[in-house]
Amino acid sequence: MNQLFATLKQGIRKRYNRNFGPYRDVVVVSYPKSGRTWLRVMLNDLNIVPTYSHDGTQHGLATPHHQLSTDKSPFQNNRVVFMVRDPRDTVVSAYFQVTKRHQTFDGSLSDFIRDERFGIEKILRFHQIWHENRSVPNDFTVVRYEDLHEAPLKTMRSLMDFLGRKNATDQKLQGVIDFYQFNNMQKLEREGYFKKTFKGVLAPKDANDPNTYKTRKGKVGGYRENMSGEDAAFCREIMQNRPNPFYPIPASY
Repeated sequence: MNQLFATLKQGIRKRYNRNFGPYRDVVVVSYPKSGRTWLRVMLNDLNIVPTYSHDGTQHGLATPHHQLSTDKSPFQNNRVVFMVRDPRDTVVSAYFQVTKRHQTFDGSLSDFIRDERFGIEKILRFHQIWHENRSVPNDFTVVRYEDLHEAPLKTMRSLMDFLGRKNATDQKLQGVIDFYQFNNMQKLEREGYFKKTFKGVLAPKDANDPNTYKTRKGKVGGYRENMSGEDAAFCREIMQNRPNPFYPIPASY
């Protein structure tokens, strides 16, 4: 495996000059901290460079959930890859992003989850809006973060088919998946491997604090390690009141 990493690493460094032509109409849309960094570095290595958008949900804008735009006509000429992640994992990851990396929120996780500018209801509303407008773009597909974890090759193969990338062999895809497995992502981030392409966006705020990494934990269901029972119950109630088109209503914690 170490030899595979070394070989891929050497090859990747030669391919930073990208051809934007074939994918200029593709937009990857996601709520912040939905796992798009992982997808982005894999696509980058496959010489696929679409546009990336948080579509007005950037934490710096602090837009309340009831003010999110429902107009998706700006995307009508695009192929949209809509990346989603369990809202509970997303909101916890977002909390560490704004408190440890951006340092723009000084409340507790409980406060954050309930905040109309950052909390779980905003994530649910964003998902709902896009589900209702999925017919607006020229083409639309959903990539679930959990599917990338559970069946990465199958998920990437499906995405390549959507993008029309027929020459991406399973062997090539598996090599990229293996290279960017999560433990190696953290190592590469710590060593500054992504600096040339992503500048300071993909670098830890403090190399000694795992919570300041862009690739912090990446666990499916990791929210359980951070949420109290009360917070988890609140999230469950919100998800029951605003059903999510991409995730089933959680029956329990």
